[in-house]
Parts: sequence; C-alpha cells; structure tokens
Amino acid sequence: MLLRKWAGKGAELLVLRHENAVLRRQLAVRVAEGLCVATPSSLMARPR
Repeated sequence: MLLRKWAGKGAELLVLRHENAVLRRQLAVRVAEGLCVATPSSLMARPR
C-alpha cells in the first residue's frame, strides 16, 4: 500500500515537471516573438 502512494507521488511530480517545462518553453517563444516585433519598430526613425 505504501509503495503505491510513493509511486503515485512520483508520477504526479513527473507530470508537474513536464507541465512546468512546457510552460517555460511557451513563455520563451512568446518573449522571443515580442522581441522580433519590438526591435524593428524601435529602429525606425521617429518624426520629431
């Protein structure tokens, strides 16, 4: 019985780590996309 609890906890931690990794990758992509959009607009000359 105790072995099942430990196995369940291990599986739960594995799933949470995977979800965390996926979310980090999504965040990195969104930040990179934002930089790709922001950089050209910041290089354009602004009328004064």
